[in-house]
Amino acid sequence: MSSYDNEYYYSIMKIPPNLDKDYILSLRDSVRNIDYATIELISNVIHFDLDKVDLTEHTGSLTEEDLFKLSDDDANGLKLKILVQEHLNKAINAVLLQKVICPLGQRYKSSPCDVAYFEINNEIYAVSGGEQRYSYNSPTESYDYIVSLNVLGV
Repeated sequence: MSSYDNEYYYSIMKIPPNLDKDYILSLRDSVRNIDYATIELISNVIHFDLDKVDLTEHTGSLTEEDLFKLSDDDANGLKLKILVQEHLNKAINAVLLQKVICPLGQRYKSSPCDVAYFEINNEIYAVSGGEQRYSYNSPTESYDYIVSLNVLGV
């Protein structure tokens, strides 16, 4: 869920009650096999710079289906897939793995993510937000992480 109030934007997600190592690994499999419809949904909400991707450096992360995409539009689709997968894996690390490492709410000291966790009716939620930035559509990277995990269906 995302919302805003007078240029302050926030996004909230419910942390799955079965969050553990196996859940994280299963989620990483989902990211590895993400479909183009989900990629399009995420890219409609979060801006990705396609120029940051050199396809020759990412051949190991592409599927057999991806390798048959040869036109310029398809190459941009592959670049977008790589960027969305990288973003989602960072989101998993920053938001979900954080709760597996430190379940009581303390911050793991190497996490740069500005996510707060709170409990309502015995359910844990993650929230992030900030003021709208003029140079970008969303207030923080952590906000983008929570939005993309919500789109992924976590």
